[in-house]
Amino acid sequence: MSLRFDFPEMPTLETERLLLRPLTRPDDEAGLFDVFAAPEVARFIDTGPFTDMAEVTSLADWMERIFVQKRGLRWVIV
Repeated sequence: MSLRFDFPEMPTLETERLLLRPLTRPDDEAGLFDVFAAPEVARFIDTGPFTDMAEVTSLADWMERIFVQKRGLRWVIV
């Protein structure tokens, strides 16, 4: 399956009860760390719980890179 999109910038999607938006640095990084460091979340991801902010930086870099390369979209859920 080939993914094709050509957004000039990362889109924001909003419904009455949900907001999906691009990651905002550095504002979202602490919250992202809290989520990915939680054992309840870590059991569902293959990295294990985050233990260092460098892991958040790496994840955020990846999220931006896949969008720029037009390989995928990852939003922050608000």
